[in-house]
Amino acid sequence: MSTKNNIFRLTGKVQHYQWGGFEYIPSLLGISNNGHEPYAEYWLGAHGNAPAMLADSTSLDNFLQQHPSLLGSRTQEKFGRLPYLLKILDVKDMLSIQVHPNKKAAEQEFAKENTSGVALNAPNRNYKDDNHKPELMTALSDFWLLHGFRNADSLIQTISAVPEFGFMLPLFEKGSYKALYEAVMTMPQQQVNATLQSLLDRIIPLYQANQLDKHLPDFWAARAALTFNQANNIDRGIFSVYLFNIVFLKLVQRDKNDNAGHIILPLVNKTEENVVFPLVLNVISRFWGEEIPRLEIEKRSSTYKSFKGIVFIEGLEIIEKNLNLSSIVYRGSISDIKKRVNQGFPVIVILPGIGDIVQFATIVCGYDDNEKRIITYIPEPDSYGAIPEHTFEEEWSQDDYFTILVFPKEMTEIFKNDLFEFNKSNRIYLETERLKIQGKFQESQNILNSFISSFKIFSVFMFLFFFGSARRTHA
Repeated sequence: MSTKNNIFRLTGKVQHYQWGGFEYIPSLLGISNNGHEPYAEYWLGAHGNAPAMLADSTSLDNFLQQHPSLLGSRTQEKFGRLPYLLKILDVKDMLSIQVHPNKKAAEQEFAKENTSGVALNAPNRNYKDDNHKPELMTALSDFWLLHGFRNADSLIQTISAVPEFGFMLPLFEKGSYKALYEAVMTMPQQQVNATLQSLLDRIIPLYQANQLDKHLPDFWAARAALTFNQANNIDRGIFSVYLFNIVFLKLVQRDKNDNAGHIILPLVNKTEENVVFPLVLNVISRFWGEEIPRLEIEKRSSTYKSFKGIVFIEGLEIIEKNLNLSSIVYRGSISDIKKRVNQGFPVIVILPGIGDIVQFATIVCGYDDNEKRIITYIPEPDSYGAIPEHTFEEEWSQDDYFTILVFPKEMTEIFKNDLFEFNKSNRIYLETERLKIQGKFQESQNILNSFISSFKIFSVFMFLFFFGSARRTHA
């Protein structure tokens, strides 16, 4: 079979898990479901357990092993196989909670189970492959999910509101997330029943009377109890409903002629802004699923007790040293913003401020070319700023289109061929600004002089022009 300039028709595999719906996937595939089976997932990829099939009944995983050049040299060298699996899910019932390991742990535990002789399809098998399974998701309908632990303030507020959870607060204050979650996940079943029964007795009648809002953990706890509880065995996963973030992904209806993009960002309270960790970095860190390193933030912020602004370079160093995130500080443009949004990356921009619509450092999370507006993040429920594009650009230009891109470290290669103007000089600007705030004026000047001396005369002129413009990144 020739592979050159050829397109192959693939047929994916259906997974008939019990929680699946009965209509969506059959309708998508144009097939009937006369047996009324649950169609939970449609897999389209080269996973060994359920690979897609070519027209000649060759499985995609075997075909790629026979023709590895189809992966491309870079993918073949780095992964040695197709590195992703596309799944379409139709979720009828609540799903169980999943904990994904990092790549190293996945490889070690997969090998350990292989050595122990646990079959790949055994019900007690935990690691069915050696991947860590990072996930990207888009909603094909309105969708609710639990994702990551609540931040400390939200978690304390939530568990304090449930009388049965009085034992949790000392655990959390003493041992943080690990101690708390380990306690409820290893708690004897009899104690689980005793702790949760009175809570369920209170909330299930409200759920059945449609008196609970979906944004509340009580709603999902009641539903989980009705879904999973067995006689004398209350599901301990109900604890997680109160400890995790409840996330609502809304389907955005778009017409084929619509020319717009919008990224949904987590809601973070304005009170969480810190002198070394601005709200915008807090939001984007959570967007990428990272836990905020509060101890490091407290440690660094002690240096700036009398300073009223933001030391942005501290925040960038915090995410780069403590989280799985990288950053690029550069001179952006309107077209660059739209490109990043289309790629799925929210962008931080520095603006002088436009009334109450934006903060000084704000996040661009979307755009609308039909209305000629830039969409910005506002830390209020169901709220976004919509700034006329020409107004946004005019204001942004006053800070020389100062832009910060924050992204997971494993995505660095995406930007390998992109040109980011003033990346080095903008970073140095933030570093010297910190030194000035700390009163280290001579050290700040020395860094500037060292950087300038490495440039030719033309570059020096541009650098001085750039740094001579008015800046207020500490505000």
